[in-house]
Amino acid sequence: KAAAEKAAIPTPPVVGEPGTIFIASIPPVAEVFMDGKFIGKTNIAELKVNSGTHTLRFVKGTKEVTKKLTFQPGKNPSQMVRLQ
Repeated sequence: KAAAEKAAIPTPPVVGEPGTIFIASIPPVAEVFMDGKFIGKTNIAELKVNSGTHTLRFVKGTKEVTKKLTFQPGKNPSQMVRLQ
């Protein structure tokens, strides 16, 4: 019986599975850093991310914003970020 109950519990996604997300920003074409590592720019193409919760920092000239985002494996819904 214990094995049947265990099988019914959905397993959370494994952290670190590959995913993608398209992020647009105002102003456009900001640099994107995930957990301190440069991963690409906004408004150009989908960014490759790992599933789980990560700290993303967006930088364009003197403007900068940091957000915590949680990603799922596979394609994630697009996001819009406004830099201050």
